[in-house]
Amino acid sequence: MKKEKKITQPNLDTVPGGALKRTGAVLIDLVIMYLLMNVLWFAIHPIYNKVYDIDNVVTAHERDKKRSNLVVLNEPILDDESNIDLVKVESNQLPETKRGEGVFKFYTVFLRSEQEAKLAAGEIDNTPENNAMFTFDWYLENVIKPDTEESIYLRIPTDEHLGAEGAVSSEETAEPEYDTFRPAGLDFKADLTTEDINKFNNRIYNQAVNAFNLRPNMTIINKVNIQENIILMVLGSTVVFLVFPLFFKHGQTLGKKALKLGVTTRHGYTVTVAWLLLRYFAFLFINLLSNLLIPIILPFISLTIMTFSKERRSAHDFIANTKVIDLQNSTVYKSEAEFLEAQKRYNPRLEAEDFNEEVFSERFDEESGA
Repeated sequence: MKKEKKITQPNLDTVPGGALKRTGAVLIDLVIMYLLMNVLWFAIHPIYNKVYDIDNVVTAHERDKKRSNLVVLNEPILDDESNIDLVKVESNQLPETKRGEGVFKFYTVFLRSEQEAKLAAGEIDNTPENNAMFTFDWYLENVIKPDTEESIYLRIPTDEHLGAEGAVSSEETAEPEYDTFRPAGLDFKADLTTEDINKFNNRIYNQAVNAFNLRPNMTIINKVNIQENIILMVLGSTVVFLVFPLFFKHGQTLGKKALKLGVTTRHGYTVTVAWLLLRYFAFLFINLLSNLLIPIILPFISLTIMTFSKERRSAHDFIANTKVIDLQNSTVYKSEAEFLEAQKRYNPRLEAEDFNEEVFSERFDEESGA
């Protein structure tokens, strides 16, 4: 015979925490978590700095960014680079009217100078391919590809090969709508619009930026940043969303305590350590997954669920089978038995076995005046 599933009597003396109060509590907790993460950074960062020498890697990356010709500087870098640490990056994006020339210098000046230094130091093999990389001809063939359908440039006859020195700089012509820069021996195709030129330059500029961001230093910086952020978030959230709830009554964080909110089981009874652990790890999983995939999206979905659900339960409440209540207007019992006992005490009524239809009918007539 199939055993009937036991139905738990919910605690009727609880009121769900309002969406505004819950949002306020979350904001308080996030501020506390952010401050705690900044304090913990001073303990975590020196370890990563010792392993990856990350501070020097960041410094080298910032200098390369200024040399790259892909950003806007507040002043030019001197030939001896004595002022490179004083020069500031005003914008990480070149204006459209400078992108063609910026990309040209990124490959044929910045990357080419690095390539020549590596060849001279014996860091890479002295092969024809390595010698040709990032030269003017390499740039024409691999980046702007003149005389092709996708390019905006055509080759023009010249008496001699001028190379990079024969380029027409964008500063030499006053055209605010697009970059007038043209590499030596090239001219714009006929009937090009401003939109055509800007679209082409934007495409090769984005490719150059992506190439810069794939350099080894940037890879190390991204790796360290991701690892540091995950560790700091786990440590910070553990203190704010697990240690405090284990310490305070009714699973309260500091934000919930300030706004008189508490956590109970779905049926409105006192949560145990196991419930709080499950609720925290559900919360942590949602936020870690969000950071690794699309930041903010999953917490936003959880907030939306909480706002529109009948009992104001978030995604991690559904996973952990818990809910948040307004303690000012609620009474929390340890168990279903305690709640039922309280109901008998404060709401006396006939027990089922004492029910008598005749007595009930008489009482009903007396109370209703019938």
